[in-house]
Amino acid sequence: MRSYEFYIKPGPGERDETAVPLPPAQEALIAGHVTEDRGPVEGALVLLTDQETGSLLQYTVTDALGRFWFGPLEPDTLYFLRVQKPDGPVRIVELSK
Repeated sequence: MRSYEFYIKPGPGERDETAVPLPPAQEALIAGHVTEDRGPVEGALVLLTDQETGSLLQYTVTDALGRFWFGPLEPDTLYFLRVQKPDGPVRIVELSK
């Protein structure tokens, strides 16, 4: 199984885009953690939406270590990952096949 690591730190109102190849006929997951200068962010809302339809596919809240995960994911689908700290602005990351 392949694994990819991304470190994303968008500024307010900025959008980051990354293409990730997902092998066909295999399940893929998105896992990560939300951090800030002081360390992990517990309780951040993380949303996974379909870019084409805007439909909410999955959502979660980060744990005490700032961790989250989604899956399985479909190949050839463009996903949006939205993260909002309990007391902060929304961050958007576009994820595609």
